[in-house]
Amino acid sequence: MEDKQFKQLDKDIKDVRKDFNHHIEVYAENGKELAGLKSEVGGMNKRIDDIKKDIKEDINEVKKLLGNNYVTVKEFLPVRLVVYGLVGILLAGIVGALVSSVISNRQAEQQTQNINKQIVSGFQQVLPQFQVEVEE
Repeated sequence: MEDKQFKQLDKDIKDVRKDFNHHIEVYAENGKELAGLKSEVGGMNKRIDDIKKDIKEDINEVKKLLGNNYVTVKEFLPVRLVVYGLVGILLAGIVGALVSSVISNRQAEQQTQNINKQIVSGFQQVLPQFQVEVEE
């Protein structure tokens, strides 16, 4: 082998070693990061388990506090039907009163027009020159 080729081969070997050492360093850093991530995930799993445990304890405490002092849907249904029925009757009465008011106002208006016609008709009989048209 020639000296030039030998130097090139030596340089290539050094470059490969350098790249290899760089990769080893990167893998070591990644390994450290991975170990840190594993540690963090382990801590998170512990916290999640603690939270689950706390939630279960809270649910049990609420159940103890409630005891039998709650209403099931089955028991609440008749109460709901009665209340909805009463509210429906109340609203129907209000709507009926409004409709009645509108109708009675219309009838009163028609009666007023009839009375006005009678008054004008009476004036026309007494005073024939009195000519007034009543609006309908």
